[in-house]
Amino acid sequence: MLDDARVSVRRGSVLLLPILTVLGATAVVVPSPPAESVSARASVNGRTVVLGDSLSYWGGGELRARVPGVEVRGKRGRPVTELPGMIEDYLATEGAPSRLVIALGTNNRAGWSKQDYVDAVSLVPARTEVVFMSVHRTPEVFGEERTRTMKRYSRWMRRIAEARPRTQVVPWRRKVIRNPDLLRDGVHATYERGEDVWARMLARALR
Repeated sequence: MLDDARVSVRRGSVLLLPILTVLGATAVVVPSPPAESVSARASVNGRTVVLGDSLSYWGGGELRARVPGVEVRGKRGRPVTELPGMIEDYLATEGAPSRLVIALGTNNRAGWSKQDYVDAVSLVPARTEVVFMSVHRTPEVFGEERTRTMKRYSRWMRRIAEARPRTQVVPWRRKVIRNPDLLRDGVHATYERGEDVWARMLARALR
């Protein structure tokens, strides 16, 4: 009887082998869901922060009047290369913002690339809304090459917004090209009307 039992087990193994083989193949073919990054899982703090240069410095007052609670970190002359460090510092001290405004690029630097913008944005969680402010310098004041750089930076912003959900670009560059009287020196908004328009456009995007 023991021998009969062994035969039965062996027969059962033979019958089960194809099934196990199929199941094993299925397990290999079906991929596991991709692991979510720590950044993507991070919670947001419910706040809005603007990281900018002199345009944000001068227009910050108008923006605060339109968007209560907005935090404007604008500094005159701030280069675009400070963006990654600013985001890292904010995350370390304040946590991830609900909305991040990137208003940097007017003070361009050699070697800055689209990938640098992408890498900076990737520091915040996927649920953080990102708002870019496009940039411009008039060729009459700063030359064609500098203006082309601003155009290139603005194009990169649009491409990033097209690829990343919850991302948009405020078309400041287009606005001042069509309305050059909004600039007082070829780059900075005029003290009253220009700053008001700058703040109004950004406030509309943050609604």
